[in-house]
Amino acid sequence: MFRDTETIAMSAARPARPYAMAQAIGSGFMPVIFHPERTVYRFECKRRKIKATPEAAIQYAERVLWWRQLRDNAKRRRREATADPWWRNAVHKLEAAE
Repeated sequence: MFRDTETIAMSAARPARPYAMAQAIGSGFMPVIFHPERTVYRFECKRRKIKATPEAAIQYAERVLWWRQLRDNAKRRRREATADPWWRNAVHKLEAAE
């Protein structure tokens, strides 16, 4: 009937998207990105980007996630634009004119 604290901690709700963490390494903190949707390589560690404070490490990992989201959205928009039939016809007409 009663659950132990380990089970409660493991069942805590976590976001389904990657999120930033900081791991203590010696006298510094390593930025870590946790990927909950993966089954292998769930923790992405940035070993060469050790920071002095955990706040700085988390801020760096969040900046990495933001930059990836920015690039992914730009790639998605570019793919959507070039998949449009109007765009395909325009490119085909330009190539035929040459």
